[in-house]
Amino acid sequence: MSSFLSQKEIEQLMNKLNSDVVDAVKSERMTSEAIESSVGAGGKTVAKEIPIQEIEIVRFPELEIIKARPEKRDLTAFRSVPVRLSLDLGAAVLTIRDVLSLQKGSIVKLNKLAGENVTLRVNGRSMALGEVVVINDNFGFRVTGMGTTAEKEKEQE
Repeated sequence: MSSFLSQKEIEQLMNKLNSDVVDAVKSERMTSEAIESSVGAGGKTVAKEIPIQEIEIVRFPELEIIKARPEKRDLTAFRSVPVRLSLDLGAAVLTIRDVLSLQKGSIVKLNKLAGENVTLRVNGRSMALGEVVVINDNFGFRVTGMGTTAEKEKEQE
């Protein structure tokens, strides 16, 4: 059973509420008139007529979904904010014995093949896919896919 009310049910409740409010205003008016028509100063009867206030139902137009246009944002304030970049080359599961036996020249087999795409993460979030390249004896990263492409390809693995 849904916990939401239909438009018809809402209108029925509003009509009932409005009729209850009108009844309350009428009974309050009668009580006020009875009090004010009591004997005033000098033994004269004082009667004031209280005007009934009209209650109107307010109808609002239906909300429309407006698709926002992409805006150019000024991001210059964020240019000096440091972020952590990391590349996921692969992973391996080792026992403590295996870790303790590692030494210079040891090879750890990763779960990815050589030449496979690696994932670039910015503050832990996948941002791009690419490949590792060697430039002047230094490792680098060449971007092959950005944003949602990286996330989709990561999900397929």
